[in-house]
Amino acid sequence: MIVVRWVGAAMVTALLLLWTACGETYRPVANPVIPNQPNPAFTHVVMVISDNGTNNPGASTTIDVSGDSATSQSQTGLGPVHAALVGGTQVFVGNSLEDTVSTFSVASPAPVVTISLPSSCGTPPCSMPVFVGSSETATVYVANLKSNTVSAISTAGLVVTNNITVGTSPVALAETSDAQKVYVANQGANGSGCCWRPCFSAGAAPSASRDCRIIAASSPCWATPWTEATAS
Repeated sequence: MIVVRWVGAAMVTALLLLWTACGETYRPVANPVIPNQPNPAFTHVVMVISDNGTNNPGASTTIDVSGDSATSQSQTGLGPVHAALVGGTQVFVGNSLEDTVSTFSVASPAPVVTISLPSSCGTPPCSMPVFVGSSETATVYVANLKSNTVSAISTAGLVVTNNITVGTSPVALAETSDAQKVYVANQGANGSGCCWRPCFSAGAAPSASRDCRIIAASSPCWATPWTEATAS
């Protein structure tokens, strides 16, 4: 009986030791680390251009798509007609009645920088910008209806770096996704499209005979890049 009691006491002691040990054992807990989520206002926005007559500045309103609400409004120049969102952060607005382009950040309505386009005639508009577009982040292109040119603007310096003569009355343009060609829809008398390889970084305008090709069309009014998937 004594032996049985000793064995029973030993078992109870062992169980107590095991129970105590389990209570003191460290068990690491993995808590997921959730990164900061991006602000949808910076990636899902709609820009609305508003004209305010021929004598008053226009406006550009930023709408947050996620909340369907207007988040900011920036003042543009006279006769704003078209805008482009470059790099998802910077807005460029063509002001057709004063030969300028207004640019500002999507995140803030101010400051608004005004970029002057070539204006060689007596009374503006001389260039008459009607379309702004780009598929890259370094350069934005502006189609000038009255001067029959396309202006290249550096997004870093916010200055015009080149002006290229295209067809008659350019009304729209599209740059390919690889930033190698820009197609311009010219709605003038010839009804043609023109394209060239951008070489503005070299500081020299493309040669019309070498880089500008006329593509027959019937009074084109729009141009847009289109990517098709191909099966391998």
